[in-house]
Amino acid sequence: MNLYDITKKLTGPISSVGESNADADRFGNLCATIELVDRLIFDINGAANAKDCHEASRAKIGKRAQEFLDDLRDSLPENVSVSPSSAAPHGQCEWETNAGTGNANGKPTPTGKTDSESGFAWSTATVS
Repeated sequence: MNLYDITKKLTGPISSVGESNADADRFGNLCATIELVDRLIFDINGAANAKDCHEASRAKIGKRAQEFLDDLRDSLPENVSVSPSSAAPHGQCEWETNAGTGNANGKPTPTGKTDSESGFAWSTATVS
């Protein structure tokens, strides 16, 4: 069993099945998974700060972390962007939109961290 399998076993399934009680549990699992991924990406982003260090071992870690973040950004659909932000705080595991709540970009906001705490803001482009 690898780290991914262990994590999936701990957090549980996240895909909806169309049954209210099961989906409520899976929503909680999704929130836990998102919080974990958010924290890990935050840690990786911190490691990327060393990419320009003159010490080879630190630069190696920083460059690998930055490569991962660049690959992650490139793998997202074109209408989603990830960028540093100082957007307003949002509710914990409550899917909110820009209709008076949520982050300034209108993307649902699933964690209790502000975008400035996580270092990222997720936004969906408006198609007209």
